[in-house]
Amino acid sequence: MSKVPLTFSIYKGDELERTETLTQDIIKVGKLPSSHLRIEDDNVSRMHAVIEVTGPDEIFIIDLGSAAGTIVNGKKVKGGSAGRCLPSTRRASWRRRCGG
Repeated sequence: MSKVPLTFSIYKGDELERTETLTQDIIKVGKLPSSHLRIEDDNVSRMHAVIEVTGPDEIFIIDLGSAAGTIVNGKKVKGGSAGRCLPSTRRASWRRRCGG
C-alpha cells in the first residue's frame, strides 16, 4: 500500500504550536516517547488513540479508552471504538485547552 501523508496541526488554544506530517499506516497518539504523534497536555493520555490508514479514503481514529475522549468530525468516539474520518481528510488539528 502506498503511504498516505497526513498533516497534523497542534494548537494550544488558538495558537499554532507545530505542524507534523506522518505517513505511517498506524499512528500512535499520546504522551509516551514511543508515540508517533506526541502531545504534551493534561487531557491527553499516555496512549490516547491510534490512527489507522487503510487506504487514501480509509482513515480511522480509535480511542484507547482515554479519560478525555476523542472527537472525530464533531462526534465523540467511545473508548475502544473507531471513528471514520471524512474521505477528504488529509489535515487534522489537535486543539489543547488554554488551561491544560
